[in-house]
Amino acid sequence: MITDKQLMKVSLAMAIIGIISLAAIAYYVEPPEAAINTISDSYLGKVISVKGVISDMSKSRDVQDRETLFFTLSDSTGSIKVVAFNSDIILEDGDVISVVGKVSFYQNKYEIITESVDKI
Repeated sequence: MITDKQLMKVSLAMAIIGIISLAAIAYYVEPPEAAINTISDSYLGKVISVKGVISDMSKSRDVQDRETLFFTLSDSTGSIKVVAFNSDIILEDGDVISVVGKVSFYQNKYEIITESVDKI
């Protein structure tokens, strides 16, 4: 017969294995890559990856001196507005980048709020 102490040890071990497994899966799963013209209501609230060229770059700073970047990202299928809060990367018009971020809808247009930005 299994004691309460043994059951607790087994439960704790299984919980730890489950948490480690979830962390490993989350680390290796990449968001789907999307062409800009395919972004629609079905993507709202979802994290996607998009590649393209930057244009119309502007920057602002908040009261805590954190920089926010606003730009248009274009690929061969279309363009979309992108917002990058607290971005450490130095970007300028013409840069080719890959953006991972959440699709949102603002002022009747789709936009991407970045989680990461990488130059290609």
